[in-house]
Amino acid sequence: TYDDRQIKHLLDGVVGSCKKLISDLEPDVILYPKSSSPLLKRFVDLLHKAYPKIKIADEAFIKKMLKAEDEEGLLNTDHPDWKKFSEKYPDTVIELKKSIKRLMKGGTLELKSFYKQHAKFLKNFIEMKDASNTLDQVIGKRVLVVDDVLSSGSTMLEMFRQLREFEPESLSGLTIFKRTSKTNH
Repeated sequence: TYDDRQIKHLLDGVVGSCKKLISDLEPDVILYPKSSSPLLKRFVDLLHKAYPKIKIADEAFIKKMLKAEDEEGLLNTDHPDWKKFSEKYPDTVIELKKSIKRLMKGGTLELKSFYKQHAKFLKNFIEMKDASNTLDQVIGKRVLVVDDVLSSGSTMLEMFRQLREFEPESLSGLTIFKRTSKTNH
């Protein structure tokens, strides 16, 4: 395990590594999802301390259980990889739909149960905590979305998908870590 001093050192290093990126992006607001990891909140607090003019939208998104009447409502066919994936692997698309149906219990699908490589093709698994407040903070602004770990990219893409509807001037993403493991845990 790591002690608090080591964690602060790590996060200070990440904030320091982000200086050029943040000065190039000049974000007006930072949004981040509610996380079970206290690391994300500490990271955002350090970013805010380093860049006090940037507004912070605390825990603007909440991961949720997926709900849909059928599997079609959960598929993100607007994802940039969908067309190529569905044309190249039509049998896998059929299996994907079957696995959604199989993993849905009582109308909900827990994202953790889903095959990670296909999670990017799901939508509506994140909801905005307060859409009207988020709209006020995002419309016409330079937005930086921050998360703790980039695994499949599905969380970041879903937040981007929803935020684009609010017409930000720009939309960028930043994570503390990128998962490089090929395993699905």
